[in-house]
Amino acid sequence: MSRASAPTPAGHATALIVGGGAVGIEFHLPRISANCNVKTVYIVEPDARRRQELAARFRRRGDITLVADLPSSLRHEIAVVATPPKFHEMYVTRLAGQTSRLLIEKPIARTLGETKAIAEQVSSAGTTAFVCHIRRTLDSFRFIREAMTQCLFGELRSVSVHEGGVFSWRAVSMGSFSRDLNGGGVLLDTGPHTLDLLFQVFDALELRRAWMDADMRRGIKAIEANCVLDLEATGGIPVEFVLSRNRRLSNKACFNFAKAVLTADVRDNTLEIATGSGSRLQGVAGSAGARKMEFKDLFDAFYQQYVVPGDNRGVSPREALKVMQIIDDAYAGASLCTGGF
Repeated sequence: MSRASAPTPAGHATALIVGGGAVGIEFHLPRISANCNVKTVYIVEPDARRRQELAARFRRRGDITLVADLPSSLRHEIAVVATPPKFHEMYVTRLAGQTSRLLIEKPIARTLGETKAIAEQVSSAGTTAFVCHIRRTLDSFRFIREAMTQCLFGELRSVSVHEGGVFSWRAVSMGSFSRDLNGGGVLLDTGPHTLDLLFQVFDALELRRAWMDADMRRGIKAIEANCVLDLEATGGIPVEFVLSRNRRLSNKACFNFAKAVLTADVRDNTLEIATGSGSRLQGVAGSAGARKMEFKDLFDAFYQQYVVPGDNRGVSPREALKVMQIIDDAYAGASLCTGGF
C-alpha cells in the first residue's frame, strides 16, 4: 500500500525526480520547470557523490532540493522515476497515490511480471501514470498506420526495422551494462522505443523467433549487444526487427506496400515515399512543419501531448504490457548467435 501523505499547501505544488542521472536532469527537469507550475523540485539521489555534484551545479537554484530518499509527508503534482529499471517497481509502489501524475522511464521494468505489478499499483491508487515512450509523438508512424488502414498504397506485404549505433549515452550508472540493474542489453535499452513504434501501426505483434549474441537462458552475466527478432504483425505480415549497440545500422523502418515503399526514421519524423513508378517524395510528417525533430523535441512534444493535459492514452503502463510481452518472450526463447549478424 502507498504511504499516507499530507496534502501540499495551495501555491506550493512540488515535483519529484527520482534518479539524478542524465535523463532526469537534462531532459525531465527543464520540462517540469517550464510546464508543470511547481514551486519546488525534489531530486532524489541516493549516491552521496552524485548529490554533491548536483548540489554544486544547482547551488544558485532556489527551487531545487536534493535528498537521499523520498520525502515522507508530501503529495506531489508530478513525479518521475528515472532510475535503473531494477528500482522502478519499488519506487512506483511508494509513490502511487502520492502524486497526481507519475512518469516512468523506459523500460518500464525488467520483466513482464514487474510491469503487471506496476500497472496494478497505479490503477489501484488512481494515479495517472505515463511510460516515457517519447517516440509516440512521431507523426510519421501514425501516417503509415492510416496509409495501411485506407490501403493508400495497396496491400502491406512486409516490414523491416533496423536500429543501431555505437553506444554513446552519457550514463551516470552502470545500468545499461548490467543484467541485474537493467534486465538485459540492447533489447531492453532501445527495444521498448522501437517496438512501441510498431504498436502505433499494428494492433498486435507475435514473436516467431529471436537471436542474440548473449545467452540469456543459461544465467550468463553477459548482455546482448545485438538482437534479431522475427515478428508477425496483424494479418500475418512478416516483420524483421534488428537492434545493435555496436554497429551503425540504418535507423529506418521500411514498410513494403504493393505500390510503394514507405521508409520512416525510427528516431525522428522524416519520411520517404518511393512509388513503383520511380517517383520519390521526402519530407517530415506532422505538426512540426518543415522541421526535423531532435531527441529534445520528442521530450517537448511528449510533455505537451501527454503529460501537461494529463492524458496517458497510448502511453500507460497497461499499454507497455504489449511491448514487455515481446521482450519477455524473446529472452525466454532466444537462440545464441555466435557467428555474427
